[in-house]
Amino acid sequence: MLNYKIYDNQKDCWVVFLHGIGGSTKTWLRQIKSFSDKYNLLMIDLPGHGESQDIGDKVDINFVNDSIKEVLDFLNIQKADFIGLSMGTLVILNFATAYPQYVSSLILGGAIINLEGIYRIVTKVASKFRKIMPKETTYKVFANIIMPAKWHKLSRRLFFMESKRLNAKNFIAWVAYMTNFKREKTIIKKLKELKMNICFISGEYDKCFISGIKHLSDKLINSKFEIIRQCGHVCTIEKHKEFNECALNYLNLIHVSPATC
Repeated sequence: MLNYKIYDNQKDCWVVFLHGIGGSTKTWLRQIKSFSDKYNLLMIDLPGHGESQDIGDKVDINFVNDSIKEVLDFLNIQKADFIGLSMGTLVILNFATAYPQYVSSLILGGAIINLEGIYRIVTKVASKFRKIMPKETTYKVFANIIMPAKWHKLSRRLFFMESKRLNAKNFIAWVAYMTNFKREKTIIKKLKELKMNICFISGEYDKCFISGIKHLSDKLINSKFEIIRQCGHVCTIEKHKEFNECALNYLNLIHVSPATC
């Protein structure tokens, strides 16, 4: 089973947190206090991350979905709100369309949408450099490709610090996972059919991704798009107070009573 950490605050609703590439349950330290007042919290280490098992050089989407479901079933969590960061937003979207009965709403921080061409390039670059350079250098190359601007400096540093805990094979596997997601056009179609409550939250300096997010948000009926000023890609850490406020306001909006959890 995937490694996880829970904060059972004896509340009526659960919030599940899924980190980005190289992250872990520790990614969400800045969210614990704010969300614990009203919700029970579940943080999960994705395969190959944190204390979860190694996955080698390939990520199977169905395996990831089933592994998350296994944790929820074990803890008897029948429905929850899901919050993700960066790559974790893709994991959540995949899971939500595979097991919508477990999902009350989605909050996607720094979502990475509609960059298929860039991710194909990133995959090739990362694979090539892995063979001739230390993994830390590979991570820096990746970070500079997806967060190239000067205003991404803090995001790049945070990403690099997180990714050092991820081995090179797992890193390449998850980059490939992100690329494969872009070919899953059926996911967008399914989201429309399910009419899920979705809130996108991004930093205004996350220029590579904002247009794709807005394009998707405009297509979805029950979606909302929030922008955090003077913030880069890793909005859950860079501007965690603002992110928490946006996310909690959204949850308050859709959960008018515990029965709606």
